[in-house]
Amino acid sequence: MILTSKMERYTIMKKAIAIGLMSAAAAFICGKTLAADMPVRGIQPRAVETYNYWDGLYLGINGGFATGKINSADFSSDTATGFLGGLQVGANKQLGNVVIGLVTDIDIGSVEKSGNKLAWLGTTRGKFGFLVTPSFLVYGTGGVAYGGINIGTTNDIIPNGFKVPTVGWAVGGGVEFALTSNIGLGAEYLHVKLDGPSDAVTQTNAEGDIFRGVLNYRF
Repeated sequence: MILTSKMERYTIMKKAIAIGLMSAAAAFICGKTLAADMPVRGIQPRAVETYNYWDGLYLGINGGFATGKINSADFSSDTATGFLGGLQVGANKQLGNVVIGLVTDIDIGSVEKSGNKLAWLGTTRGKFGFLVTPSFLVYGTGGVAYGGINIGTTNDIIPNGFKVPTVGWAVGGGVEFALTSNIGLGAEYLHVKLDGPSDAVTQTNAEGDIFRGVLNYRF
């Protein structure tokens, strides 16, 4: 067929261009759809980390600063300061955003003044906490405290000194952060009051504050 007019040639060119554009658009849309349906190799969505740290038994270490007064009959009651450190073992149970638990610890240190020394200190306490985030716990704690007070030789009243067992209470609070599902790091404050034997010679008591860090491993 021979095209005899410019108008016919122009019309055919427009139709060819229109068909070409429509074909390109269809191919582009189909390609996008297939690409959306295909998995992208090497790029995976980041898994949301979950924490099961708060359930179960744990063992840990603690250490920090202690300050308070160690009193005894006929002895001064100057403020004693020093370091306390030791071990703790406990168990927690998570109930939604609430964590309850029981912990016991035993510490030794150098809390001493005027010949009177807190030789060792232990506590057994309940814990009640709230999870601010899945990995961050704020808690209160309280329970029984027990220890040993070494009475020194101030004024030579008791030249050889003596050791006094003592029992009392401890209250406080703390925070703990779950670094992994097995390791937790925290800080704790305790106010402790100990009352020993109460007679004319061995009347003793101690009261003070403990600021310490804790590191726990959950089994």
